[in-house]
Amino acid sequence: YQMIMPGDKIMDIYSPEISTAQQNLLFLLKNDAANTSLINSAKQKLLLLGMSNSQLQQLIKTHKASFTITVYSGVMGHIHEAGQETMNASGEMISSAVTTTPLAIREGMYVQQGQKVFALTNPNKAWAVLNIFPENQHLVKVGNPVKITPEAMPHKAFAAKINFIEPFFRQGSKTLTARVYFNNARLDIPIGSPVRANI
Repeated sequence: YQMIMPGDKIMDIYSPEISTAQQNLLFLLKNDAANTSLINSAKQKLLLLGMSNSQLQQLIKTHKASFTITVYSGVMGHIHEAGQETMNASGEMISSAVTTTPLAIREGMYVQQGQKVFALTNPNKAWAVLNIFPENQHLVKVGNPVKITPEAMPHKAFAAKINFIEPFFRQGSKTLTARVYFNNARLDIPIGSPVRANI
């Protein structure tokens, strides 16, 4: 649950591919400085491999390749084990498998290209998941006003509206799922808290 802010250092990573791409750029800058097309391509490759603009400028300035690249966070959230994720109606990826187990990643481990190392969960943007029973499904529509009451914190009840109704039944469930998105920065309701809803 360590909190990460945009710009915070997450890890140092060694990549032979990034190291080779740095050497290629330095070679071009030293031996073929007039070939802007190749130089720009080499810079673009480093950016696509995850190097930041400031790291690229530092490489060009010092002419010294780094064996490791520092990875900085672009978003805010707290760290969880990489689990299954779902996408909300706004297109944001959110964690649906928040766990309290220690991270499996350790210093010195190998990671594969594209491997999820951990998940960042932003507790300020949350949703309440409401299960609607079959006999009431025809009454619930997107935009319906709803009062959400967290069971553990009834004093933090709030008014909202139905933002999204999932167009499918979850496996093993006979209820329809409706979602209510809310800004949790002010409410500070723990993620995963059970809630009651009056629609």
